[in-house]
Amino acid sequence: MDDIEVPAFYVVNRSLPKEEAFVVATALRITPVQCAVISDVLDASLALELAPSVMRAETDKDALALALLLSRESQRPVLVIGEADFLDGIYSNGRREAVAKSC
Repeated sequence: MDDIEVPAFYVVNRSLPKEEAFVVATALRITPVQCAVISDVLDASLALELAPSVMRAETDKDALALALLLSRESQRPVLVIGEADFLDGIYSNGRREAVAKSC
């Protein structure tokens, strides 16, 4: 049997309407995230709806790098609030794919 590959971290669209946050929360129940990483303080309320804790990075690029580092060290996925179609999974090799699409 092949190993199952799961994303190292996820990126959710920072413009996600509050009424669609439940779709993301449901998708993340499969592999719960350890925390969310934000680069804009305005993203904190969405992050707290989807993750148990929040960390802040200086830029979107720093947020992605921090998420990869945290997921590698802990072997648990992280959520980034940033630029995505809806909810994207980012694998340790850099591959990006849509996990869920807007309803």
